[in-house]
This record gives sequence, structure tokens and C-alpha cells, in this order.
Amino acid sequence: MILEPSDTQRKHLTQITGPVAIVTFFAPQNGLAVQPYLSTSQRAVEQAGGVRLHSPTIDHVLAGQPLPFTYFTIDQFPNSSSAIQAHDAVATERSNTFSELHALIVRPNKQAVDITKVLSYLRPIFRIFAHIDEQKPINPDKVLTPPNVHATPEQYKVLQSHNQSTPFYNLNLTKCYDREAVQKQMVRQIYLPSLVKLLGLGGYLEFSGDVLGTWIGDDSQSLYDQWEEFTLAHWPSRRIFQIYLANVSDQVAESRKTYFARAVQIACSNSI
Repeated sequence: MILEPSDTQRKHLTQITGPVAIVTFFAPQNGLAVQPYLSTSQRAVEQAGGVRLHSPTIDHVLAGQPLPFTYFTIDQFPNSSSAIQAHDAVATERSNTFSELHALIVRPNKQAVDITKVLSYLRPIFRIFAHIDEQKPINPDKVLTPPNVHATPEQYKVLQSHNQSTPFYNLNLTKCYDREAVQKQMVRQIYLPSLVKLLGLGGYLEFSGDVLGTWIGDDSQSLYDQWEEFTLAHWPSRRIFQIYLANVSDQVAESRKTYFARAVQIACSNSI
């Protein structure tokens, strides 16, 4: 049962300066409601000078291995000390509610989020440049393989089985083969084309940041890795997301396979 950081992980967080966000994934003990803990922990976050940005329910994994987690939170703090204060304040409640946790330290990229939300008002213009064909069928060979970076056909069927008309979040975690060497290529060949389609289809970037390390967890967990980037995108519906998948360009699909060593995508409901 992993619920607390190791001494090494705690020391790592204390050495980080500036604002941080803690993204925590929760697996509740059987039959236990999580709302009391979420309420208590949110007060602890606020008392420590932070803010809870999101607390979505995990619906299903879009890409990656199965996960035991059913909820996650994104808490933003002015510094690492306030993050540790909020964490330590609810240790008893945490041990009484959850069977397993995994948490990441993220450096928020607020500027990118603010810019994309402003650009979302220009949706009609982005729609033109996105070159969207709503009748285009999905190409499984392009976006449903390989499983280390894309959804599998089975995961795509799960996506189709959920409500197709309600908004949802798509959480993305990525790890590159050599991020520093290919950062500019990834921006040009993956991120910008994908952002144009996201905005053109009525979505926007809800949260983004660089992963600075693991706060809680180890390599015995399926979510564990040396992650580098975390994003949370808001989509108008799963139907719209499937239109996006059908219109992913060859360049984006091939670049993901070339540059990403591993990627996880998780579909989430609105905050509980």
C-alpha cells in the first residue's frame, strides 16, 4: 500500500523552488466514499496557501495500461513547503480512505493555458485551418497502434461505449526518447497541429506543465515512469474527439511514434 512519499521523494520536493502543482491519483478502499476526504484535503490545500484546480473522476484509460485509480486531483501551490504542509495535514484521513496513491510534481505552464483559452474565441478561424472532415473514418493503423503511445482497438471501443454527447477531459502523460534534442520538432510536428484541431473542434487546454518528478509511488505501479509532460485538455464530447482522431495527420501520428517512448491518455468526467 503506497500512500506516502519516500524520504528521497520528500527531499526532492523540498529542493524545488517556485510554484508547483501536485497531481495525485487515488484508489479508494472498497466501499469507501472519497468526498469527505476531498473536502478535508481541499481545506488543507487552501490553508496552506494553495488552490485545488480540478478533482475529476477517471472514466477509462484511452491509451496505456489498466490503472487502479478512480479519481485524481490537481492542487497548485506557491512553493514546495506549502505543498508538503497540505499533504501532511491529512495523513490520517488519507490512510483511512485509500488503498493506493500515485502523485506527480508538475511545474505549471499557466501562460500556455491562458493563451489557448483566449485563442478558443477564434474557433471559427481555427476550424478553417484545421481541415476537418467530419465524415472521415478513423484509420486504425494510424492512431490505434503502437500501444505504447496510442490507444488499442479495444480501448477505442470503450471510448465509443461511453456517452458521446457530454464534455470530458483527456489527461495526457508523455515521455520522450530524447526531449531536449527534439523539443522544437515536437512543437512543430505534434503540438501546434494538434492544438489547431483541438481549438477548431471547440476544445481547449485546461492545464499543462512539465513533470519534475514522482512525489508518491514507485516502479511497482503501472503508472510509474520518468514522465516529462502533463496536459489536461477539455473536449466538447467523445464524438468530437473521435472526429479529431479520424483527422490526425500522418505527420502527427508518425511523429508521436518517433519521439514518444511512452504515452498515457485517460478520459475523465467533470470535477466531482
